[in-house]
Amino acid sequence: NACHPRRKTPELLILHFTGAENPPPVMFANMQKTTNRSVEFGLDFYGTIWQFADPAKLYCAHAEGANTFSFGLEIQNRGVPSTNKVINKRFPRGSYVEDMPWGKQSYTFFTTEQLEAVEKFVEALTIAKGIPDKLAMLKTDIRKRIPKKSWPLLRGVAGHYHCDTEPGKIDPGPQVF
Repeated sequence: NACHPRRKTPELLILHFTGAENPPPVMFANMQKTTNRSVEFGLDFYGTIWQFADPAKLYCAHAEGANTFSFGLEIQNRGVPSTNKVINKRFPRGSYVEDMPWGKQSYTFFTTEQLEAVEKFVEALTIAKGIPDKLAMLKTDIRKRIPKKSWPLLRGVAGHYHCDTEPGKIDPGPQVF
């Protein structure tokens, strides 16, 4: 299992994108099976948030080096072109976006429902748990990686590209921030 007992209350939400068309339950099962990773929450194309673990009790392996003091929301994102005509009709692909942090091309289009759900999710956390609705302690450009020694000081919301030891992380992309 890629979730472990939590010893510290999380004060940082890290946003991710899936880069795949699978709905959150399938994404969660695949993450655990193929990479021994997981995430506390998933968000589908329609704006529905799925909970896979209680972040007050467990931490999941979603952002190497930041798992013990954060929790993650994995946003369903189409990634590579689809062959599924039903999905293509309901969620038109749009164009690739040059993602600034690492200069990689990445498809980062999110639906209006997803963006509204992220906003409401962050607002609810701010009220219920006192988590700031932005990176309160961030003294750098939001598009730049934060030094690992500073990660435990972060409060609020960050992108996966802010906090991960794997070079070249680009999610969740510029549309969310």
